[in-house]
Amino acid sequence: MCGIVGIYNLRKKDISDAEFDVLVDSLKHRGPDGRGIYKDKTVPFRLGHRRLSILDLSLNAKQPMCYSNQRYWISFNGEIYNFIEIRKELESLGYKFKSESDTEVILASFLHWGKECQYKFNGMWVFGIWDALEKKLFLSRDRFGVKPLFYYYDDEQFIFASETKTFWYVKNLNLEYNFENVTKGLQYPGLLESTDQTLLKHVYRVKPGHYLTLSQDGKLECSRWWNTLDHLETPPENEQDKIQKFYELFENACLIRMRSDVPLASALSGGMDSSSIVATMYQIRNQKKQFQRIPKDWNATFTALLPKPYNEYYYAKEMVNHFNTNSFFQEINSVQMLNEMETILFHNEELFDVPIGGWLIYQNMKKEGYSISIDGHGGDELLGGYHHQIEEVMNVNQMNSLKQIRHLFSMRKVIKSLYGKSLPDHHRASQFLVKILKKNRYSNAIINYLLKFKKRNIQNRPEQSWLKINVSQDDLRENYLNHNRFQSFDPLTKILYRDFHFGSLPWILRNFDYCSMAHGVEIRSPFLDHRIVTLMFSMPDKIKAHKGYTKYILRKAMQNLMPETVRLRKDKIGLANPMLELVKKDLKSYILDNISSKFFYESPIWEGKKIKEYVEQGYKDNNYSSVIDSWKYINASNIMRIYTSKKFIS
Repeated sequence: MCGIVGIYNLRKKDISDAEFDVLVDSLKHRGPDGRGIYKDKTVPFRLGHRRLSILDLSLNAKQPMCYSNQRYWISFNGEIYNFIEIRKELESLGYKFKSESDTEVILASFLHWGKECQYKFNGMWVFGIWDALEKKLFLSRDRFGVKPLFYYYDDEQFIFASETKTFWYVKNLNLEYNFENVTKGLQYPGLLESTDQTLLKHVYRVKPGHYLTLSQDGKLECSRWWNTLDHLETPPENEQDKIQKFYELFENACLIRMRSDVPLASALSGGMDSSSIVATMYQIRNQKKQFQRIPKDWNATFTALLPKPYNEYYYAKEMVNHFNTNSFFQEINSVQMLNEMETILFHNEELFDVPIGGWLIYQNMKKEGYSISIDGHGGDELLGGYHHQIEEVMNVNQMNSLKQIRHLFSMRKVIKSLYGKSLPDHHRASQFLVKILKKNRYSNAIINYLLKFKKRNIQNRPEQSWLKINVSQDDLRENYLNHNRFQSFDPLTKILYRDFHFGSLPWILRNFDYCSMAHGVEIRSPFLDHRIVTLMFSMPDKIKAHKGYTKYILRKAMQNLMPETVRLRKDKIGLANPMLELVKKDLKSYILDNISSKFFYESPIWEGKKIKEYVEQGYKDNNYSSVIDSWKYINASNIMRIYTSKKFIS
């Protein structure tokens, strides 16, 4: 895992060595173990790299790396987990290797298969390959956008980097925030992450599953190479075969993500996803087989201890005791949050909720000597772990057929298990319908009732009038709704597909990449293995939410492999900030000071006066949920203040 940067001055004088050094070292946190620079001899192109040493710790794996008599040069961030298998295939074709790294395998693969090599890779990546003969640049981003990649292009110069903060270090670039995109990010959280848009004017992101080519004449082309809907498969017929195939893929996904020349750790919450990973890694290490490149130190777990009712210590401790892991528990409090706030905002650089739990976990990992964390990201979006996903299926406004009405009964059992006794009001009206459905008394009267019933009465919140710019999310939506495979999905799978590719997951991946890489820690996610993804989107909803459980197939696959108290727990907590408790007291001064600042109050994006009055009234009325509404605006204000001031440059 590393930081990459490059610049191609097409119609502009080349920058100096010292200026490029600054750009490379702006990503030092992503690669604290070394640095490298390549400069083309005939055109003003430069390639830079900051190294986090994971595979082949020797200088043989240093980047930028060359191949084929120095024709191809690469700067690479990520991991190709199946590099051992690809290398063996290439060696059988006559290719030679000087290092034991996955980087060299990418170069040889590109030489042999061209852009089609992307389909060979099982991993997470962004890389830039420079063809020194044709003076052509190739940039690639992995299927699901696990690793970030941004670029700036103004017809005179092309700059790419792992993070947008690098562009602020470029002299005379005159960066400005795109107020319309900031508004979209505030109104539709997570929307921008799956698009090519960023918060900055003229700065774009390479979309997940896309690649770019830039030729010497300045022609820039962007192409899509991966669409999950085009790679679905025919799953096994019966349930047990489905579960068996899933487990085989999951075990292998964990296995190849354990390949490393440095020690491994896991962020263990006590939830189903992270616990399944720890349990499966334990099974792998207890096998008598000899696996290549798996370190002896592999069973460290790190857990964030949040205040009640967000604390999952009991379940995490169950896992620690059962598998005898080398455990580290990290208490989270508001003092740490306030002390780290400016640093976290600087590193995350985009709109988000400050992930203090994740930040402190990866900070502690690095202090304890770990540079890899194998985590459970993607499980909720892939297998249906969130409350809102089941709620949306239960949205009775969608129940316009007999088949869909039957879903109401099965999905209600799942949502009730998630909430326990505190079933939300908008589900109570369906209880008498369930009684009728049990008796199989389906009638037009029921259908008519369902069509008329409102899921919930949503009052217009003041927040809707805070923004000064009117925006729509329609112009940024991916055109997947009309795809024939998507149309064949059941309601739950449609929701999961949206959340996985265009909803919560891209936003989560961005946040956790930034807060882990700020400390030089690489996150690996078995649930994001493309073989598992294509399998699960080929399966019906009842294998995901069934018999009162979310993640049904994962729970069945983990039977007899982990403590039952964890495998069968039904509540969902997650690594969220306990905002209600924080805003009541500990963050009160911070919030009031920020909404009173000139930068916030006079914002061209939101109505600072309205927000200030709303928050102050909330504190007077002890209505703390209304205070929380202002939190994302405060974070946005501070991020823009930090970067426009450019104090970090000096």
